[in-house]
Amino acid sequence: MKRLVAIKDNTLMTNIEEATKELIVLLKKFDLEDDDEKTIVNNSRNRLNTLLNQLNDNNVEQTIEEIKDIAEDITENVDLDISENMKIDNIVEDIEENVDTNDLTEEEQFIQECKDSGEFNNKQMEQIRNGFEKSGLTIDQVKIYAKPWFDYLQMLEIRWGFNSHLTMEQIKFYTDSRINGKQMEQIREGFENGLTMEQVKFYANFNEFNDDQMRQIRYGFENGLTMDQVKFYADPDRFTIGQMRNIREGFENGLTIEQMSFFLKPDKFDSSQMEQIRKGLENKLTMEQIEFYAKPDKFNHDQMRIIRDGFKNGLTMEQIEFYAKPDKFNTDQMWEICWGFENGLTMDQVKLYADPEFNDYQMGKIREDLEKGVSIEEVKERIDNYYYPEEEPEDYYDVVSDPYDYYYDDDDDDEE
Repeated sequence: MKRLVAIKDNTLMTNIEEATKELIVLLKKFDLEDDDEKTIVNNSRNRLNTLLNQLNDNNVEQTIEEIKDIAEDITENVDLDISENMKIDNIVEDIEENVDTNDLTEEEQFIQECKDSGEFNNKQMEQIRNGFEKSGLTIDQVKIYAKPWFDYLQMLEIRWGFNSHLTMEQIKFYTDSRINGKQMEQIREGFENGLTMEQVKFYANFNEFNDDQMRQIRYGFENGLTMDQVKFYADPDRFTIGQMRNIREGFENGLTIEQMSFFLKPDKFDSSQMEQIRKGLENKLTMEQIEFYAKPDKFNHDQMRIIRDGFKNGLTMEQIEFYAKPDKFNTDQMWEICWGFENGLTMDQVKLYADPEFNDYQMGKIREDLEKGVSIEEVKERIDNYYYPEEEPEDYYDVVSDPYDYYYDDDDDDEE
């Protein structure tokens, strides 16, 4: 229940008088047949008249409580229709809302003023309250973002700026309703992570960069790239988000523009294919090896990854050429052949299961038997006797959600 405070205020007295008279008039209009209900309503009217006559500066709070008791007695014991009950409830609410709040703290008064203005929705009001209750901000700080033209995400980002003890200059820099909440987040995190105003200003162009593009630029500065390096990939008209990320990570891992020029062809390679070429350079593969799989018209990015993995793990060109045949093997089958070579199987052993008639599950079971030391002759006999089913049991890959993770762990493939 709202805290009620008895205040000597002529406006308040007048409002209570008017609301009480309105309630009395409303009760006169009730057309009741039940004698007990008539008695309740008549007694309520008499009590209201008495309260009205006795109302003074010293009994405001008591009067309001008694009016509420009377209204509650009527709504609980008199059979009224919904509209009549709502009218009574509205009158009581009007009385409560007119109670002065001069005894509230300055912060509580500010919250009440924002609520009474009707300019803020529930989520915005939550950010205003949280500024005081969770962040311990001053009124002057909350007033910076307590503007109806900021949505709740923008309010949140400004509040978090104060939480992180950013300077007023830094906070005011992004306190702009034209910058959406996610863009504000990138600007705030840049300041929090020690970027200079020059660096933040470079990517805080809300018309040119969306929040994902801002993030790639911010990461570059935070990871020590120079302004020239960042400017090179901060070109949303030329590069997609994924391509920007690949160039950034290339710089961070020591690649030069000359090295990356091989894959910086947005009209030829998509971002996933660029990633496999970039990682080939980072893995110190030769240009011959990279050029072998950097063929977007022949290999998708998953197949490029399988080939790169083979080169990275020391497979010969002959071994890789054996499985790098997307017109013969699908991606899953290529993995099984690659794993066989990587795990030390000979060409003769791999040839036993490198048959497109076998699905990847069958290939995997044959490969596992060979890796366990089962002889070629025994495996051949098992194949002839249909030992390897076409479908895996439900618990075959119960160890991991992705079967490839069971054999293949490439930590540097993790996306940010």
